[in-house]
Amino acid sequence: MVWRNRATHGNDYCSLWQIGRGWLLQGTAIAVLKDGRPMLADYEIECDQVWHTRRVATTCLTGSTTRSIDLMVEASAVWRSSEEELPTLGQCSDIDLAVTPATNTLPIRRLNLELGQSREVTAAWLKFPA
Repeated sequence: MVWRNRATHGNDYCSLWQIGRGWLLQGTAIAVLKDGRPMLADYEIECDQVWHTRRVATTCLTGSTTRSIDLMVEASAVWRSSEEELPTLGQCSDIDLAVTPATNTLPIRRLNLELGQSREVTAAWLKFPA
């Protein structure tokens, strides 16, 4: 899937794969920031078979600065970064990467809503660039 991001004059490419233990969402977003710097963001999100986020890996190159974030989510909904627990994310059931609409797919699949139905979700929002 490819999206055009008119706000950032960029594009986002992603693919969704069924893997042995669930689902893998992979993508790359490119953009030109308001200050003129280029941005390249790669992301991978693993979900279990029922669409619960289990792993998030992102790398963002902005100008000459590279930042990477790796998160794990345990079955008990405990979020971790480098083995450190992140209690502020304890109520989050999903990840929302600001750089792509692709992450909206995950709760949509998990909730399996009928046409016209809606439901609130709490997501950990990751801003690009941070």
